[in-house]
Amino acid sequence: MDEDDDDQEQFEEDDNYVDSRQYRCCFSIWHAKIGTFVFSTLIFHEIILGTLYLVTRNDVREAVDSDTSEIPPRLLAVLVCRFLQLICCGLNYVGLWLERHEFIVPFAVSQLTLGCFSDISTFVLLLNHAQKHNHFLLLSPHWLNLVLPLIVYVSVVVWLMLTLYRCFTYFRAKRLHEKERRQAAASAKEHLQNESLI
Repeated sequence: MDEDDDDQEQFEEDDNYVDSRQYRCCFSIWHAKIGTFVFSTLIFHEIILGTLYLVTRNDVREAVDSDTSEIPPRLLAVLVCRFLQLICCGLNYVGLWLERHEFIVPFAVSQLTLGCFSDISTFVLLLNHAQKHNHFLLLSPHWLNLVLPLIVYVSVVVWLMLTLYRCFTYFRAKRLHEKERRQAAASAKEHLQNESLI
């Protein structure tokens, strides 16, 4: 009888949590939630650094200093995209805190659209600046300066999306598991109440 009670307690303890071993990322180093947090923090810093670079450019400073010149529309579009990315990044942090899978979706969409546009635009501006000043890090066939970093960038974006997907499925599975546990507890309580009435 004691063995059956121990098995039942072990089953209830195991049933309290979602098995999170299948929700690992980054070569199974981190849990998906931690991997998403690390990626989000890196992206947050990248957004801030990209914005600072754009704001400190000479053409932006000249436009702010003089009343006649305007900020180039392309730079203005990139700055707006960066601001919208910050909002979505904040939503992602809230989603990580509350463990809500719905908050991860805007961040993923913003990274695939706004993030790609602003990152590639900023990189092209940096590359043009480096080519204008004949920087020593430039490769001899000029097309490699654009193609190689873009291949790395696409690889990182795919890795980010896989991590976000794992985190999304973990939060969704955890929420469904908690809902099933509450329903099972409610039905068990109702069953006990019905037995006590008999």
